[in-house]
Amino acid sequence: AAPPAPPASPRRRIQAPYAEIRTDYTARGAAELLERRAPADLRRGRYAIVSAWRSISAHPVRDFHLALCDGRSVVAPDDFVGCEVDAGLDGSAMHSYRLDPTRHAQHAWYYFPAMWSDELLLYTHFDSDPHSPARYAFTAFFRDPLASLGVPPMSCVEVRCLAFFPDHAPDTVPPSLDAADVAVNSAVIGIMSALAAPARWEEKGRAWASGLVHSPGGVEKLIRHLVSHYVKKGIRGLGAMPREQVAEVVARLLAQSDAIEAQARAAFPPSDVVAECARRMLLAAAHPEKWSDAGRAWMRRELNKEGGARKTAEAMVRNARAKGLYGLSPAVGDAEAARIVDFVMTSGWSQTASKHFPPPEAAAE
Repeated sequence: AAPPAPPASPRRRIQAPYAEIRTDYTARGAAELLERRAPADLRRGRYAIVSAWRSISAHPVRDFHLALCDGRSVVAPDDFVGCEVDAGLDGSAMHSYRLDPTRHAQHAWYYFPAMWSDELLLYTHFDSDPHSPARYAFTAFFRDPLASLGVPPMSCVEVRCLAFFPDHAPDTVPPSLDAADVAVNSAVIGIMSALAAPARWEEKGRAWASGLVHSPGGVEKLIRHLVSHYVKKGIRGLGAMPREQVAEVVARLLAQSDAIEAQARAAFPPSDVVAECARRMLLAAAHPEKWSDAGRAWMRRELNKEGGARKTAEAMVRNARAKGLYGLSPAVGDAEAARIVDFVMTSGWSQTASKHFPPPEAAAE
């Protein structure tokens, strides 16, 4: 059977106030927006991305205030931590910066308490002038600890504008980006964003991804499947991409496989049954004194053969299913048992077992 399909990026969704501190643009992200939205005759001089934000609630804002960091208190690039996220609303990719939390004491933050719906907040998200004292806007919504219980929820609206200053000197508008590179980069970010958002997957898709990312070589299989799925469904423009661009998407993702593996394993943890069985098998491997003489002899003999670690783990899982050990039962299916073995083999079990169950000749010495 084919693996379950991962989710497509939603085209529209309502976003709750966002508590994470970050910018919404980097220089590259702003340049990509300029490429998509601005006519060629305005791409000169200087440009800025400006937000107009206001509450649309019938009451003043008492909680979930919008806070802005004073750009003069931020030191670039020391404070900047790069990240890439899914913009979500139209399926587009977004480059972003986070603030280095170890330098928070120097950052000055401001907000406007009790804003009414007839008050408008204007601020600059990005300025193409590299000498601007506040080139990037770090923002966040925050909960007010002094707000009373039962404060009505806040609703807001934001409009983003591109402002052009074509006569500005010197010219700070970057040259046009390579369209193919932008498309490839957007696809890469989209797939990484999907891996960071398990809540948007169907349950069977999460179970499938969980089993895969915790198995040897599983992350590469997952990457290749996601790319194939995006090509088939035409997500992120992959359906219309030439083969060489699709190959470049795969190559860029595989180049980040270590980071993707860590992210995916955190996002798609093993099921309770898998994790509990692996925990108990690891504990058993660390305590050979609790094994029978025959069990220790079998373990030393089989474990240290070529390919013996996996075969031994498979035998232990089969035995556990038959005898109801390690939290398993005969009701555990073959597919779940295979996922358990895959997870066990990536959990450090084989190293622990090899340490405590040396080959017979080594034990004799």
